[in-house]
Amino acid sequence: MASATTACRAARNKILTLRHTEKRDDQSTFGFFPLNKLREFLTEEKAAEILGCRCSQCEEDCKAFEQQLDPLRDLRRIIGEDDPETLRTTSNTAFSLFSLLIFVGHPIFIVGFVQRERFDYSLELFPEYFKEADLETYTGNYAHNNPIEFANFAFQFTSFMPQFAVRHMNSGQFSHYPAFTILPFIHEREIGKQMDQDSGEWTNIGANGRVFAFEIHEEYRNFLHAKKIKKFARKKIETTTFTAYLEKANLERSQSFNDKHIVKLIKAYSLGGVMNLIFPLAKTNLDELLRDSKWNYATNVQLEDDEAWKQLLGISRALSKIAGVPSKVSSPSSHRDSGAAKWFGFHFDLKPANILIEDDGTWLITDFGQATFTYSTSATPRVAHGGGTDAYAPPEIDNLEEQFRRRYDVWSLGCIFLEVTTFLILGYDGLKGCVDFEGLDQARREKDGWSRGPPDARFFYRTEKGGQYRVKQAILNFMEGLKKQVEIRGQQTQKFIEEILELIRQMLQVDPEDRLDIGEVIRILDDIIVRATSTDNQGEPLQIGPGPNEISVGAPELGMIKLSHLNEDTRQWQPASLQVFEDLKSNLRFNSLATPSRYVTKQYMRRDKDQIIPHYAFFHRERSQAHEPWITFANMHVSEIPGAIYSFSATADAHAVQSRLTYQKVEMSFPLASVRVKKYVKVSRRAWTGITKIFTKAPTEEAFEQSLKEGTDLGPANVHLWTEQEDQAANKRRETRSESTGSASTKRKPRVLHQHQTDYRPIYPRRVVIYLHNHGCILTVRTNINWIARVVDNSRKIQFKPTDPDRDAHFIVSVLRPIMGTQTAGLPLCPQILGRLEEQSRFEVDLCDLVFTNDMDHTLFNNKYREMKKEWLELKKEVEKQQGPTPVFGPPDPHGDPEFNAQVGQKPEPSLAHGDHAPTIPLWDFVEGIPPPSDGVKRNVVDRSRRRAAELPSFQLNDAPAPLDRSDTFPPAPPPPPNLRKSTTNRERRISHGGGGRTQPPRAFPKKSSRKASSSSNNRETEGGA
Repeated sequence: MASATTACRAARNKILTLRHTEKRDDQSTFGFFPLNKLREFLTEEKAAEILGCRCSQCEEDCKAFEQQLDPLRDLRRIIGEDDPETLRTTSNTAFSLFSLLIFVGHPIFIVGFVQRERFDYSLELFPEYFKEADLETYTGNYAHNNPIEFANFAFQFTSFMPQFAVRHMNSGQFSHYPAFTILPFIHEREIGKQMDQDSGEWTNIGANGRVFAFEIHEEYRNFLHAKKIKKFARKKIETTTFTAYLEKANLERSQSFNDKHIVKLIKAYSLGGVMNLIFPLAKTNLDELLRDSKWNYATNVQLEDDEAWKQLLGISRALSKIAGVPSKVSSPSSHRDSGAAKWFGFHFDLKPANILIEDDGTWLITDFGQATFTYSTSATPRVAHGGGTDAYAPPEIDNLEEQFRRRYDVWSLGCIFLEVTTFLILGYDGLKGCVDFEGLDQARREKDGWSRGPPDARFFYRTEKGGQYRVKQAILNFMEGLKKQVEIRGQQTQKFIEEILELIRQMLQVDPEDRLDIGEVIRILDDIIVRATSTDNQGEPLQIGPGPNEISVGAPELGMIKLSHLNEDTRQWQPASLQVFEDLKSNLRFNSLATPSRYVTKQYMRRDKDQIIPHYAFFHRERSQAHEPWITFANMHVSEIPGAIYSFSATADAHAVQSRLTYQKVEMSFPLASVRVKKYVKVSRRAWTGITKIFTKAPTEEAFEQSLKEGTDLGPANVHLWTEQEDQAANKRRETRSESTGSASTKRKPRVLHQHQTDYRPIYPRRVVIYLHNHGCILTVRTNINWIARVVDNSRKIQFKPTDPDRDAHFIVSVLRPIMGTQTAGLPLCPQILGRLEEQSRFEVDLCDLVFTNDMDHTLFNNKYREMKKEWLELKKEVEKQQGPTPVFGPPDPHGDPEFNAQVGQKPEPSLAHGDHAPTIPLWDFVEGIPPPSDGVKRNVVDRSRRRAAELPSFQLNDAPAPLDRSDTFPPAPPPPPNLRKSTTNRERRISHGGGGRTQPPRAFPKKSSRKASSSSNNRETEGGA
């Protein structure tokens, strides 16, 4: 009677009630002791009471230890420290181990375990620490004093240990568990069985195994990557070890695609050598959804608006990732080897039963038991395989010696497309059939051809033994019947279904060569969906055209250029044409018209604030550009503009687009083997830099800047020859301004500046533009400055040198650098902003060497350059003969709304430190040639080209009521770069003049000027670069 009231026995009885017990489908009993229940029971008071038990067994266990034992001294090592900042985990507590010892009747032995650092963590993860020999160590002299009782204790301990050593599920890493391990899976039941239509027996849906639904006990469900998931599915792979591990490897490979339409593998583990895979539990699969009316799957939306089409598109994109089709455009700056081997995958068992439906309606590809991944350099890899489910397999499955291609899965996907289309039109009866008509399941079992065997569920048949394959005629007739079913639903729905069925027909081509590739499936399906949801009430495609006060940029040539536009949703190229419109406020409207859908993607930009990034000009010759953007756009001070990404099949097309958008015609383009530029650095600056390096730890200079100073090789490049052209929108703005000024009601007709008059003929500059591959920078050299191109004998080198080294030992080169967030430099869409950036980022050089890759390019460049230079000199001579001295720039253009400009306040002076990215300068600071507002006083300004005083009239913006205040609208011109901030000498004035381009607002000179100086200046300008 007394023994029934002992603390240790009472605790054992209580622990027995904490056991979680349930019956499984096979009627077996399953149970374990949850750690959280044991932790709640073993409070500090309860544990102290058990350790203080003085029953005969506990007294005997205390004597097993040689020293005087006080079990309460180790209380904290069992239940953890009484410190809220110390986290109690299985590595510093022993609740389960203590409970196990209580359960087998020896709670005092816990002292020997914890003194040897054996806690719950060891019990759970290292069962080898608790063999009989180890138990002798933990129990003092008990085995020596009582060998029979110790043997009984060891047997009970090892027998009940798995129920207390339940594994925590907190990692997605693969785990090996011994066969006796108990996992905390509760409420488990087998799922994934279906009735086989041929045998009439229940079979497993998944290949190679059985599927179970279960939950994980809350104490042990600690997945960091699946915190919100509470219901799981487990696939037990009942096949050879090699096949099991192959499926695991395939699943792990598929996880790298990170696609929401591919099932997520939460954990893989081996239990006693049997592979198991854990996934989130789906609501059902597509086969049950389309055939079991208990799901009541129906929507009340227009047929073409059903969510199922988007899910099919998502499944197709996921399949393309498995197949190795690039789904994202690679980074423009990444260097890819076109011959590099890549992973290609084949599912080989795509069917509705292997497409899961989640609670939120997302469709997932699952069951990679038949999948194969191969590492290949071929763009069309092939593999040998036995194939998956016969009903959804293509005709090539009959040829066991054939190596299958990625179009294998396209056939299976086409079968699924047809089943989904049938269901959306006819409902559950469309597949299973009814009294009035046969369903698709009956049509596919129609017997065709020569075979006398039982009918099958394939979509194809063979005309004769060894004959040709064909799609079953019953299937084709069924598809025609679907067209008739939608005739009463309206023209738009009818057209949509016709296009879907045509897509399915192309997917179900018996010859793999004629079958669509998965990339084409995605493009066509996406196009069908987009057009169905992006048309007006009459079902006509969206129409575009120039709006009021807009002009069409580069029309009609721009719209005829073949290009591909990157679809931001699919991240895939889409055939398109481009139309660009510009209004009088410099707003650009880009319209990318997808073909053949004519769906319009719009982008809005500003000519004065955005730039084009010609990635194609930075491509290395040996690099493939199949999946890289050729041209993108970016804000001049931020990052790339999404949605305006284009690719081309020919470099000439990219040149044409760039030329028409920037008004810089690319006359010719050549690859360069290397470029060398020697930047001029003052002797004093070089000396000071050397001293600084000796006495201070100077920061490492940018590699590009260092190469310029040292004149080392800058690596491969491309070189363009440009001719600046007339800005049509700017002309329109000038005409509007001229008409508005001329119509003003004043007694005296307002005076219009010469450069704003319609008969004004500008002289546009020519440029040599160099794209440095390794640095992402662009060098520009205007042909109207004091340099000349010389051919180096017996080489492929052309060298730029000053025209007259005795008078001017250096010439000017400008550099455009990448803006923040991009890898390559861009080109302003506005020619005047380009000129201003060139002035801000210019530097003096001693020489510039271009080394061409072949003799022909070397000769063609030299001839074309001299031809352009000659034409430019003749044009300049002709124009100046008619209208006098003319700057070598286009006429000034305010580029925006005059009223907007009039409201802008003073802007801070930008920093022009050489080597920085393009500074953030407002439009009105960029525009070159805008005369300062007048205060009513006429000023005389020296025209530098002829050294004649020119009268500068008052300037007033269109519609402005009065002359503008200088401080409110036009900030002072920015200062020159540091390397040009010095006292102005005649030589520097000649450099800054450069044949007409002003770097600062006009400055007043003494009316008296030397004719000799005027003459020499004029001569230098004329001969520059000749």
